[in-house]
This record gives sequence, structure tokens and C-alpha cells, in this order.
Amino acid sequence: MASGFRSGVVAALMLWAPLAFAASAPAEAVRAVYEQYLAAEKTGAMGPDHLDPKLYTPRVRAMIAKLQKACKGKDICLPDADFLVDGQDFKITDLLIRVISDQNGRAMIEATFKNFDTKVKRVFTLRENGGRWLIDDIDFGGGEKLKDQLKPNP
Repeated sequence: MASGFRSGVVAALMLWAPLAFAASAPAEAVRAVYEQYLAAEKTGAMGPDHLDPKLYTPRVRAMIAKLQKACKGKDICLPDADFLVDGQDFKITDLLIRVISDQNGRAMIEATFKNFDTKVKRVFTLRENGGRWLIDDIDFGGGEKLKDQLKPNP
């Protein structure tokens, strides 16, 4: 019984990881996002919401709000897949987080991993805002940025 309770507590803590790590350092903030996916895999839960405004700066929150208003609750209008993991489903392995730069309240953090057998690379730009590190942009490669993902699907 104790081990079941302990497992439940550990799972709950992992789901709340972004709140715990957000203020410490930008790399930990990015790691905490992906730890939510890893925790969800273990429990069979759904992954985190990649459009959760709490993850983003006010600038990006405004883009998300504009997207949601344009879509008027129609899921088909929203991004086809979870752009944080490059897929609708996920099985994250080989997660590596690397600091590219970190100065004056702005950081660039690279996350590389495999989602199933697909290699994925994301370069996050984070800004410190109220003691928390928040995502301000994501470089998906090939010139694609977060703003491109936050446009309504036709």
C-alpha cells in the first residue's frame, strides 16, 4: 500500500514539475515540460496541453488567444499535432537539454529527443517573467517558428 501511495505522490509531483522548476533556471523549465510527457507515459494519462498559456510569455499568450478566438472552439482549426513533441502521440526517449545561451533574462535552450523513432530538435527562446522562465519562441528548424504553428488551419 505504501509503495502505491508513494508512486501516486511521485506521479503527482512530476505533473506539477513546471511550477516547481519554473523559477530556478531556463533549462530546468524546458526539462520540466518534457518530464510531464514522461510522467504521462508512465501513468497512461494524456500529455500536457501544448497550448497551455501558463507555459508562455504574454506575447505568445496573445497569439494563442487570437488562434482560439479564430477557431471558435473547432479543434480542426488548431494545430494538427502537438508541436512540442512533433506528433499526436508520444513516446519520448533520449531526452537531452542543452543551454545555448543564458543572459539578461533571456535564454536559448535546445531540446533533442526521439518521439517513437523520429529524431526531434526544438530550440526554445525563454524569457524570465515574474521569476518564472516562460517560452517566448520555438525554432522548429527549416525556418519554422512558433508563430507559424499558432495560425488557424484552413
